[in-house]
Amino acid sequence: MRYDFEIELSKVLNSECAISDKVRASIDNAYESIRKKNKRKKYFKNTIAAAMCLLMVCAILSNDVIASVIKSFFKFNDKGIETAINNGYINRIESETTNNDISIKLQSYFADSNKIGISFKIKIEDLSLLKGDIEKIYLSYSIIDKNGNYIGQSGYTEEENLNIKKSIISSVEDKFELLDLEKGEVQYDIILESCDSSIPKIEEAVIKVDKVNILYKNNKTSIKGNWTLKLIQNNLEYVKEYNYSALNSIPNIDIVSIKAEPTSLNIIFNVNQVYENKEFPIDNLILIDENGNEYKTNICSMNTNDGKTTISTNFKISSYEEHKLFKLIIPNYGEIKLQKK
Repeated sequence: MRYDFEIELSKVLNSECAISDKVRASIDNAYESIRKKNKRKKYFKNTIAAAMCLLMVCAILSNDVIASVIKSFFKFNDKGIETAINNGYINRIESETTNNDISIKLQSYFADSNKIGISFKIKIEDLSLLKGDIEKIYLSYSIIDKNGNYIGQSGYTEEENLNIKKSIISSVEDKFELLDLEKGEVQYDIILESCDSSIPKIEEAVIKVDKVNILYKNNKTSIKGNWTLKLIQNNLEYVKEYNYSALNSIPNIDIVSIKAEPTSLNIIFNVNQVYENKEFPIDNLILIDENGNEYKTNICSMNTNDGKTTISTNFKISSYEEHKLFKLIIPNYGEIKLQKK
């Protein structure tokens, strides 16, 4: 048992995942405490101790790996996304393709009705492309579901967008990081958001990349190709979600739906007034939880019909936080108390 345990522990400590000095010290101390146990103790006690140590190592490593993922993945200052990832709501997959001496690997992703997050690792063989003052590296891509419907796309010019089907995505954020210039490795992360909470299930969806773009200080290079990556769903079968109901009503406001999902809380309501684009003061819409914490949003979608305006938006609150009560403050209209169903 001791020999087997040492082998397993050695495998873990020498795995490719990053382990902080603090965690490694904790593991070493725990292991040494077992090795120094009185050899006269019964065999089964050593077995239990070894098993407990292995469990502790796994737990520590699991938390450390998740924390490392949050640190290096999706640096978008989004508390809802970070909470979801911290609770294991992320797919770690290995989908990779190469074309024109550029390989693109889909490393990890998550998705619910409100947001999609994807992390790519790009490897560029021609290192001369990475010389100079690089301001940004990004992909031109489309996400298409198994039925051929466009979920979202980004990285195209206005002229190119005219030839692409309209998507259901309200906004796109992206970030890149040069990981290793000598190896030509780049990390590229994206967040796609639907204020209407209309992102469908994306298992069996594909990401079609047709350009890798490198933006320098004074010019731009685009490498055209055909990279197709599959979004394979491994561990996101259960979406933790809660619905909320209004405890009171206010004039000229009708709540359509309020639902918390892993990445964010979506609110849809009708206003008995026609607002033109950007007229509604969305920056002043405030959500307050039962602990007095305030949340704001700065993006929404608006649709007008029959003299009413439907407003949809997301707040950076994860369903994993399991809030029971909220207060929604709608500027110029009043307050509505919300309770988890």
